[in-house]
Amino acid sequence: MDVVTHATGGGSSGGSSEDGGGSNTMPANLVFDTDLLANALLLHKMERTTADVEKIVNYWKYDINGRDSVFDKGATDYYKYSSYITAVNTAQTGNASWLSYADYLKNVSEDAKNPNRPYAVKAILEDGLLGETQYNGDYGKLTAPDFMVGDAAEGRPVVLTTENKAYVGEIKGLYLNGDWRMLREDAYEIDKEAGTITIKAGVLKVGENTISIVATGYQKKTIVINNNKMKETDLTLSVDKESFRQGETATLTVEGSKGDFEKPHRRCPDEGGKVVKNVLYKGAEGSEAAYYEIENAADGNVEADSDCTGGRSRRLYRFSDSKLLRGTSDSRSNRKG
Repeated sequence: MDVVTHATGGGSSGGSSEDGGGSNTMPANLVFDTDLLANALLLHKMERTTADVEKIVNYWKYDINGRDSVFDKGATDYYKYSSYITAVNTAQTGNASWLSYADYLKNVSEDAKNPNRPYAVKAILEDGLLGETQYNGDYGKLTAPDFMVGDAAEGRPVVLTTENKAYVGEIKGLYLNGDWRMLREDAYEIDKEAGTITIKAGVLKVGENTISIVATGYQKKTIVINNNKMKETDLTLSVDKESFRQGETATLTVEGSKGDFEKPHRRCPDEGGKVVKNVLYKGAEGSEAAYYEIENAADGNVEADSDCTGGRSRRLYRFSDSKLLRGTSDSRSNRKG
């Protein structure tokens, strides 16, 4: 079990001695790991102490203003320290040498629970310094396990896998990309036996996504998923003529598409109600969008792009200066031909 104490009069903060620690003096609510505390008190009593041990002992004996709660890491309930120590004293009066925390919990009453918890605490470390500040959502909870992220690609489900199946069984909800609203339950599936979370196809946007997992007894776990843009393959592009005069219409045909290649190929009105042309010469506006290669073309790039910012919608394709398109793309007075 661990123990939560009242704010101290002050102490060193900022981490272990290995990282230099800090020298700021500030009040702090402290969390003691009982194994660490018990070892320090025993070494002190046996006079086999060290400077680090004395720091821990001094915090426990002299620097805290009171002892609030006892709890088992990962548990949702905290119990009053006074209730626990009374139970220990009662057991010793009855000739018991000690009372384990597990035995205490077998007979503890509901009114022994302590609903009051400090907003932030610092843990006592092995070198007697204080750890980083932990807030109410993290301290006293188990560290969430690591996950392996499966292949992430547009239009496909993404599988997150962990070896800690007990953790998966405690999951209460997921949050997507920092949204305060919990992700709807039909957007993912949890398999406790397999230790997997499957994010269904279409839930993630293309690019970087974050999934935050909330599980009872565990710290929040945030996973970064890079959802890749899928490029279609085996497409063919043809044009109705090999050369064109300025201003002449060119008809382009894309065949073999089973995905979203043609989705951006739309005419969207701008703010004035005019239609934005959807074919530009190569390199127009310096686009870095995903591109497709045209077979048998001179330099063969077809780039897909969409821009719907500032109330203006625009979706277009950008075609290269290939031999097939030279009539339109080389006519600089007709670059949007």
